[in-house]
Amino acid sequence: MNFVCSLACTQEFKRINNIMGKCEYCKNEKIIRDTKRVDGKDCYFCSDGCKMLFRSELEKEWGEHCHSCAYCLCTSKTLVTAQYKGTEKRFCSEDCNSNYNKLFCHVAKCDTCGREGKLRQSLPLLGEVKHFCDLKCVLHFCNKKVQMVDTVSSPPRSADPTESSPVITNVISLAGAFARQPSASYSSLQPGT
Repeated sequence: MNFVCSLACTQEFKRINNIMGKCEYCKNEKIIRDTKRVDGKDCYFCSDGCKMLFRSELEKEWGEHCHSCAYCLCTSKTLVTAQYKGTEKRFCSEDCNSNYNKLFCHVAKCDTCGREGKLRQSLPLLGEVKHFCDLKCVLHFCNKKVQMVDTVSSPPRSADPTESSPVITNVISLAGAFARQPSASYSSLQPGT
């Protein structure tokens, strides 16, 4: 699992690492620009244009539907609506409406520490959004996720420690090179001396 700081960095990461997928609209194998969960299926898009055309076709096929759930950000054929502070919110399910209500009423629990209350941070992941009390909990969650992925993806270690230990050879000391260079003394660096 990799975390990046912006959409631009995401695109650059995908380009450099050649992360390809079949676009849900044009059906071409290209670098993935965006991913959206649609009715329980992960859909990949190569461009904003393909994503907009796909949404337009969904509108024609499904009619009124949940474009982007207020809780999990998914698109769904199912539409549940509710009023919050005078504005209508759209959800993909009753579960998402219930979870959003817990967030709204400050009774939801942090996905890292489990503390109940107002959750100030959220992290959208594919098909779900995690909620946290503060940035410290977000970072702790991300660190645990990366450690889990590293543990799963790392090769098994052998029982013999000498077999897997790296050997360092051809070490050259640079201490002699630094001794020959002129250096300023501490007293000459002090102002007013």
